[in-house]
Amino acid sequence: MSRAFSMFTLIGSLLLGLAAGQSGAQTEVRMPSEFETSGSELGALFTFFGGVSDASASLDAEIVHSGNSCRLNIGFQPDANFTRAGAGFGTLGIVPPNVAVSSGADTFSITIHGPAQGTLSFRVTLREDDDADGIIDPDVGDDQWESDAIFISSGTNVYNIPLSSFLNVGSGNDAQDFSTTPMLAWFLTIETDAAYSGGIITTPISLLIDHAGLYAGTQTIPAATPTPQVTFHERWNSTASGTLTPGQTITGDEGAWQFAATEPGSPRAQTLSRNASQTARVSTGTAAAAWLTRTNVAVPMSSATTLSFSAWSELVSPQPGVSGCTAPCGDMAFVRLTDNRGNQVVYIFDHADADTPLPTTSGYHEIFLSRGTGRYERSILADFAALPGYDTSGAAVASIEFRVQNIGGTGTIDDLRISSETLLGSGLGATTHASADAAGRTTITYVSSTGRPVILQRSSTGVWTTQTADEAVPGIPVSVGAGATGTWVDPRDGDSYVSIASSAGLFVIDVSDTTPGARNLTEELATTPGISTITGQSTVFTSVDGLVNIVGINPSGEFVRYFQTGTTTGGVPTWGYMNISATQLTPNGITTPAIVSNLVPYVAAWGGLHIAGLDASGDIHAVWWAPGARHWFANNLSEERGTPSMLPGAGLSAYVTPWGGLNLAGIDVSGHAVVLWWAPALGDGNWQNTDLTQAYSGPTLSEVGLASFVTPWGALNVAGVTPSGDLVNYWWVPGFDSWLVTSISGASVDQGTPRIESGLSGIGSPSGTISLIGTSDNGDVVRYYWNPADGPTWHHENAREQATRR
Repeated sequence: MSRAFSMFTLIGSLLLGLAAGQSGAQTEVRMPSEFETSGSELGALFTFFGGVSDASASLDAEIVHSGNSCRLNIGFQPDANFTRAGAGFGTLGIVPPNVAVSSGADTFSITIHGPAQGTLSFRVTLREDDDADGIIDPDVGDDQWESDAIFISSGTNVYNIPLSSFLNVGSGNDAQDFSTTPMLAWFLTIETDAAYSGGIITTPISLLIDHAGLYAGTQTIPAATPTPQVTFHERWNSTASGTLTPGQTITGDEGAWQFAATEPGSPRAQTLSRNASQTARVSTGTAAAAWLTRTNVAVPMSSATTLSFSAWSELVSPQPGVSGCTAPCGDMAFVRLTDNRGNQVVYIFDHADADTPLPTTSGYHEIFLSRGTGRYERSILADFAALPGYDTSGAAVASIEFRVQNIGGTGTIDDLRISSETLLGSGLGATTHASADAAGRTTITYVSSTGRPVILQRSSTGVWTTQTADEAVPGIPVSVGAGATGTWVDPRDGDSYVSIASSAGLFVIDVSDTTPGARNLTEELATTPGISTITGQSTVFTSVDGLVNIVGINPSGEFVRYFQTGTTTGGVPTWGYMNISATQLTPNGITTPAIVSNLVPYVAAWGGLHIAGLDASGDIHAVWWAPGARHWFANNLSEERGTPSMLPGAGLSAYVTPWGGLNLAGIDVSGHAVVLWWAPALGDGNWQNTDLTQAYSGPTLSEVGLASFVTPWGALNVAGVTPSGDLVNYWWVPGFDSWLVTSISGASVDQGTPRIESGLSGIGSPSGTISLIGTSDNGDVVRYYWNPADGPTWHHENAREQATRR
C-alpha cells in the first residue's frame, strides 16, 4: 500500500464528507483515548469506494486494555469495480485540556482486538493546527503525520508505533508539536485489499480498540487483576458415613476436623448425604454437648471476607439458657469463629424461643440467625467489628467450631465457606430460568438470596461454572428484583443469552463467550419516547419468525416490551421498544392486569404473542396480540372460562404443543395441577379446564410451582413437588389414552434425593435431554435430568455446589 494511495483515499474522503467540519473540535474525545465516558467514542469519518455500505462506532463494555473499549463497525460488501475498501474513524479536532500529551511522548500506542476473519491493515494519521487559526488544513500551514500501514492480527494485541517513523505530508512547521498544538486531530484508516491474505473482505466486521494515544515509551496490556480466591471452603465429600466417637476426626475437603464431646458414648459425628451433597452431622447425648473444631485456619479478614454455610438442627426439647453458664448456653446449635487475638463471634441458628443474644463484650459477640432458613451468609469483618474497640488491621480467622449443645439433638452443616470473594449468594427462594443450546451448553439464571443476578453454566463436557452478572459485566447493579433474570438461545446465531432487568436498564449478555459482552438496551433506545426500565417480573420468548422479545413490568405497573426488529446494525440485531399498556391497552379502554406472580409466555403457531400471570385472587390474565389485530388485548381467562383460583405463590407454567395447542398450568388452592388449555380442533376461544390430579389420580402438589415442557417427539410434561418433597411428573405421549404420573425422585439412580423447595423450571434441549431445575432448602441449585438413552432412569446433580467461580 503506497502513501500516494493513502493520500488519494484521504483527500477524496475529505472532499466528500469532512470539509464542512474542519473547524469544529469534538469536545468529548480525548487524547489519550480510553473510552470510559459517554461521547468519548471515535466518529465514523469516511468510507471509500463501493466496498463499504456504512460505518459506525460505539462504546462497548468488553475489556480490551482496561475498562470500556470502542467498537468500530464496518459494513464491507462486494464491489465489482475496486479491489480495496475501507473506512476512517477518529476526531476532527481536540483542544486542551482534552489533549493531554506529555512532552516526552515518543510512541503512538493502540490496543486492538481484531476480527477472526479476513485480513485488515490500519494507518494512523495525526494533525496539528500549526498556524493556530482554529482550522486544521494540511494544505495551508498545518502538519499531517502518517504512519506506515500495519496489519491487524486476530485476537488482542498492542501496537506501538515510534513517532520518529511517522512521515509529514502536510505544510506546517515540520515539527511534532503534539504536546503544545492548540488543536490536535487524529484518525485511523482501516483497509481491506484483494492482495491481502484471504482476499478482500466482503461481509460486515467489527473490531475493538482501546488505550489509543501518544505516550512516553511502549505500552502493554495490564496484567489481569487476579480473581479473588476462596481461602477456605469446606465440603464433606468423604464417602465414609460410619459413626465417630469423641477424639476421632472427620475429614472434609480442606482437611481433618477434631470431634469432641463433654461426655463419651452417645455423641457422634458422621457424614451423610442431604440434597445430593455430603454434610457433616453432629449429635449429642441426653446431657451432653458435641462439636467439631478446626484450628489454625488463618483466613485474613477484610471488608470483602464473607462467611456462608448451610445448617439444620433438630433439638429434642429446646431449653433456655440459665444465668451463669458458659456462653453460649441453653439448647442451641451454632458456629463459633475465633480470630487471631482470641475474640469470638458466635452464630446461633437454633435455640429455645425464650433465648436472646447475650450482651456484646470486649471479646465476645453473639448473633442469632433466622431460624429454619437453612442458608446463612454474613460479612465476617462487620460482625467482628461490632466488638468494642476491635482492631481490624491484621485480623484473621484462627479457628472454627460447630457445636450442638446441652439437652440433646442433632445439627448438620454443609458448604461452609470463608471467602475473600464478593458474596455470591444462594438461590434460596429463587425462581430459576434455564436454556439449552445445540452445542450442549446449559445456562441457568436466578436472583440470589442477597439480590444478586447469578449465572450458572454447564459446558458440553459437564463442567459447571458460576459468576454474578455484575461481576461479568460492569454497570449491572449488585441488587435486582426477584424476577429480573431470563435466558434463551437466539435462533440468529445459536448463542446463549441472559437478560437482566433493572432500574439501570435492560441488559442483554452473550454468555456463549469466555468473556461475556453486554448491551444496555434501555440506554441504546434512550431517545425512544416514553421508554422505561423493567423493575418487576420479566420473561423472554421468541416469535415464530425467530425474533426475541423481553416483556416485563415497569415501575408504574405497566407491561413493556423490548423486541428484536429483524434488522441489524454492524452485524448485531437492532432492538425496539413498546409500552403495551400506555400505547395499546389504555387508549382502547383496556385495563392492565395487576400481576403478582411470575410471567409466562406462549407463542401460537400462527404468530400470536401471549404473556400470562396471576393476580392476587389467583385469576389467570393474558396480555396478547395476534397477526391482523388492531392492537394488544388483555383478558381474564379464569373469569371467562371458569378456571378455579390458582396459588399466586406457585405461579404459572405454559407450553405449546406441536399441533398448535396452548396450555397454561397452575396449582389450585387444593394442591391440584390444573391446566387451562385450547387446541385448534376446539374452535376459536373454546378453552377447557382439566384437573390432572383429579382426572388421573395423581398426588397433590406444594406451592413450589410447576415446570412444563414438550419433548422433540411431542411428549407433554407437567412436573411439580409433593408436600413430602417428591418430584413428580405428569406426562402424556401422542397415542396414549391417558396421562401417567412418574416419581422422578424415585427414578433417580444417584446418591441422595435432593428436595426442591422453590424455583422449579424445566427445559428440553435440542438433543432431547430433559432438565428439571430448582433450588433446595439450603439455597443450592439442583438439576434432575434424563437423556433418551437412559431408559426409565433419571440422574441429578447439585449444580451450585459443583460450580467453580469464573
